[in-house]
Amino acid sequence: MNFKVGIAQYVLGNYTSKDLPKLALDSLESGMEAPSLLILAGLVDGWEIENYLRLTLKELKLSLPSEKEAGLEVIEYYLNKIINNESDPEEEIKNIIDQVLNKVNYSHQNEKYAYEYISFDKIYGLYWAIDDFKNPLVSVITSREKGVLKCKNKIIVESKKLLSEFHNVRERILNF
Repeated sequence: MNFKVGIAQYVLGNYTSKDLPKLALDSLESGMEAPSLLILAGLVDGWEIENYLRLTLKELKLSLPSEKEAGLEVIEYYLNKIINNESDPEEEIKNIIDQVLNKVNYSHQNEKYAYEYISFDKIYGLYWAIDDFKNPLVSVITSREKGVLKCKNKIIVESKKLLSEFHNVRERILNF
């Protein structure tokens, strides 16, 4: 996870200040450089963490994102993990739901379906279709495993589509 995604997780409350030194250390190991980042990586606890986070952001010419910006950063991170086959699509969609969608209000009054405004409605529906296939009450005529696999493959396809238009989604959300 890169520094910007880690900071987004912090803004969303998925990380605490105690997680920031590890994030700083990982960022240093990946080649990021800033004097305050080095100090932040060495801290254990206390008010200094918040102070050095602010200094690090200033040195890197970054700012804390808004909650909506942070959510979009995290969504994009997990969608990339899906399309790069780094992990299970179902698990990453669950992460998006738990870490972003349950915390940030992206709804719009003209939505017909949940999360349609951020173009996440198809992926969201496929996630719940997987849940339906895993339900033991689903007809035995339908192969549960085939249904789950088909939904996961469709999630990958839809994730690619969403990422290809993610800049437009970001603009629509942040300029609303």
